[in-house]
Amino acid sequence: MNDWLAPIGLGRIGEALAWNVGLALAACALRLVRRSAVLPGIALGMALFLLAGRSGYSILVAFFVLGTSLTRWGYTRKEARGVAEESGGRRGGSHVLANGASGFILAAIARAWPELGALWAVGYVAAFATALSDTASSEVGPLSSGWPRSLRHGRSVPPGT
Repeated sequence: MNDWLAPIGLGRIGEALAWNVGLALAACALRLVRRSAVLPGIALGMALFLLAGRSGYSILVAFFVLGTSLTRWGYTRKEARGVAEESGGRRGGSHVLANGASGFILAAIARAWPELGALWAVGYVAAFATALSDTASSEVGPLSSGWPRSLRHGRSVPPGT
């Protein structure tokens, strides 16, 4: 986390742009995202690279790789059960915003109040851990051989509930 509050200069902006355009092009070429995710993904990635540095950006990339892997894992089986992510599991712009907004806000707060930067950095990591746990539960749960149970009343409910 030593680069969390590093100064933002032209070199860092260029590096952020290069990493994010490269990642977006690779994700499109591999058909991992919808076109609607490209510009929001580049914008969010650049913002997090500039606000949180390489270490904070690596959290975003890890979330993307792990979340995408979980979506692809057992996709045919999830599709057969009617609970697969639409568009072949490719996420769109709304997913970028939903999963990245909290991390962005926390990174911006950390940048604005550096005396509490470490506290907000923990929140930043927790935001992406929470988003990943949500993705994991909705992507791995439907692969279970049995019917899921509701935490509210303990009775069986349809997959995807």
